[in-house]
Amino acid sequence: MRFYTYKNLKMMENKQTAVEWLVEQLNSKYSNDDFIITHINEIEKAKEMEKLQIIKTWYDCKLSIIERNPTDADQYYNETFKQDGNK
Repeated sequence: MRFYTYKNLKMMENKQTAVEWLVEQLNSKYSNDDFIITHINEIEKAKEMEKLQIIKTWYDCKLSIIERNPTDADQYYNETFKQDGNK
């Protein structure tokens, strides 16, 4: 089981998703929003996918509480998002 530190959890309080953070980082490396303009369709698709993953996770959490079948966060992530070649 991984223990998430207060510092790591504090970093997530800024209400910025991982995709938004990545776009911000990449955009800062390119001038005149070149990255955003070139990859706007991929960025929007990634944001939508991330939104759906967050919603699914919320529902999965509620369901596991109802079924009294809790898992830890790492186990849930591995079962939900890791593919055989990425473990």
